[in-house]
Amino acid sequence: MADSYGNTRNCFPLLAAYLADYPEQVLVNIAPYNASPVTMAARDNTGAPERYPNRTYTVVVRELHALQEEFGGEESPEDTLKYHSVATKRGLSAVREPFWKHLPHVQPHIMVTPDVLHNAHGFFRHHMVPWILELVGKEEFDARIRAMPRMIGLRAYPNGISRLKQWTGRDAREIQRYILALVLGSPKVNAKITKALRALLDFIYIAQYQSHSNDTLGYLEDALQSFHKHKAAFWKLKARKGRHSNIQHFNIPKLCGFHDYAPSIRQFGSVMQFSTDITEFFHKESTKQPYQATNKRNFMPQMCLILERRERWAQFRRYLEWVRSGLNEVEHENWDSDNWSSVQGNRSYSGPAKDDQNWLQCSVSDASAAPQDPMHPSRIKLTKTPHGKGTLSSFATLYDIRDLHDKTVDFLQKKCKGYQDPSTSHFIHSLSTAPVVTWKNVRIATPKAQDPDELTKHQTIPADPPGDDLPHGRCGTVLLHWSFEAETAGIQGELPCSLLIFCWHEEHLSSSYTMTDSLIFQDIGWLRYGFFMSSRSL
Repeated sequence: MADSYGNTRNCFPLLAAYLADYPEQVLVNIAPYNASPVTMAARDNTGAPERYPNRTYTVVVRELHALQEEFGGEESPEDTLKYHSVATKRGLSAVREPFWKHLPHVQPHIMVTPDVLHNAHGFFRHHMVPWILELVGKEEFDARIRAMPRMIGLRAYPNGISRLKQWTGRDAREIQRYILALVLGSPKVNAKITKALRALLDFIYIAQYQSHSNDTLGYLEDALQSFHKHKAAFWKLKARKGRHSNIQHFNIPKLCGFHDYAPSIRQFGSVMQFSTDITEFFHKESTKQPYQATNKRNFMPQMCLILERRERWAQFRRYLEWVRSGLNEVEHENWDSDNWSSVQGNRSYSGPAKDDQNWLQCSVSDASAAPQDPMHPSRIKLTKTPHGKGTLSSFATLYDIRDLHDKTVDFLQKKCKGYQDPSTSHFIHSLSTAPVVTWKNVRIATPKAQDPDELTKHQTIPADPPGDDLPHGRCGTVLLHWSFEAETAGIQGELPCSLLIFCWHEEHLSSSYTMTDSLIFQDIGWLRYGFFMSSRSL
């Protein structure tokens, strides 16, 4: 391999992790099908609640040598079938020698990492969903999915899911978001079924954490043990069915693979870096799209040429970005301290954006603000043009919020109690005729539960007024931090509300207005920075 100076050197890479789905995992570790590729669990005990001993290098090589000494060579097809039968009894497959046998420091029970896509989501798709459909009924479950209100961010299934022929990872993730709510109220769904389903969902979500601690790994193992504790309810209600009769066991290789998550996380870190989502994602960009660009004849050389050109374009683009960043650093060094201080201290709202972006960041520009701040520029985005203009009274009628004015006045009076500024009192008493503008939706990004310095993807929250198409409007559900007990995880201290109206006081859209000119917009939480949200408690 060539180093950075162009010198050719001998490299000795170590096989640390191997990304594969279950069929390839048992093939690599020469384990029999329907058994665990990582532990010594055979096909008859893959549903056990405890983890079996590791399938180490020493164990595999010892059994392989004993098998070859006992059987000898293969001289006929009958010998091949006999070899396969004897190998299965010893916990091996028909592979005579693994490719990693002579590689240094290889441990098969460590290098085969859990695959979230085919293992966790695959178990949910191929086992949990059929069990739920058996309990609730396919027609009833599809009817419940069709009855769900259309919400931005939730994938709709107008035809239900019972007739889906091909599932993707996205389908599994979407159904996991609301399947627990959909099964509640069904006659056959009892407390043990909901506890088992919830435990499985908890396990899947915790397993996908970007970082872990001893506490989170404890939650992961507790969720798995809770599922094993309540899983018998499925076959007691005859939800686990085979082709001809009910199945009275849970010997499922994917379920056995759940025991491997905690050890793998302690060894390598988050399992998401080893999920086959990575390779599945590149099927489109590295295979399907290049093939469509060929003439469909002798396409392999053409595809390789296309991919090579893409890599060179990407390298050149990175080079240009590197050069541009160097120039920006030089320009930054030439700035004087006074100019930089003026940029840092600018906290005024500059009005509607005049660029060509579809979304403007609706907040004050503060370079020193932290992402945890709910009004940080990167967290809230609105369209450049408001969807409506009017007064607070007119919007109270439009949105059918009769007590909008009274509740807003009460809220402001409580928050501004102690302020004796005349402009503040005048503003509160003139709210009914105050000019406001409204938006029908807002895009909000929240800090990640594990890393508050990073934000999630922006989610659109609708706030459509009642109309002909939507008699009751369309109001997105949000969680408000209603007390000091509110945390980033859980719902303690949170108030579930439906977003009804989102507006900005039109008097303060001027670019000359600064946030320090009014006490009202400094210390009122959601009213800070000049906009407020009216919500109805659910």
